[in-house]
Amino acid sequence: MSERTRAVLWWSLVILYQAVIITAWARPEFSAEYAIRWLSRVLPGASTSQIRLIVAGGRKVAHFVGYFAFTIVLANALVSTSPAPASRGATQARIALAALGAIGLATLDEVRQSISPFRTGASADIAVDTAGIALAVVLLICVCGRLRRR
Repeated sequence: MSERTRAVLWWSLVILYQAVIITAWARPEFSAEYAIRWLSRVLPGASTSQIRLIVAGGRKVAHFVGYFAFTIVLANALVSTSPAPASRGATQARIALAALGAIGLATLDEVRQSISPFRTGASADIAVDTAGIALAVVLLICVCGRLRRR
């Protein structure tokens, strides 16, 4: 795969992730209450408290995994468009920039949700998102030599 194709792929994934987040802001299907109603139909024998626990846990896992993945995708997009060869320090700077961008998106997402009629913003979600971002940064720094453009 050419470097240009790789860069287009990474940036397409960045745009796709942001499009999903923006779509979720305005859609009731992404709300916890919608998930609770849907899961109540799928698991008719489960109690309301069990369903609420499943939904809350699942949503936190989704936040963690989503921002973990987004940070990796954004870091690769930034590295893919950097001048080659990038030094280890320059690559780490792009990883830091990706982390800041992901935290910014997580914060914007929760602020936007707090004014949505279908969603509720939560600082706890930003904390979970940040934990996923932090793990991604650690992983990216550990594999920094492989991530750098040559």
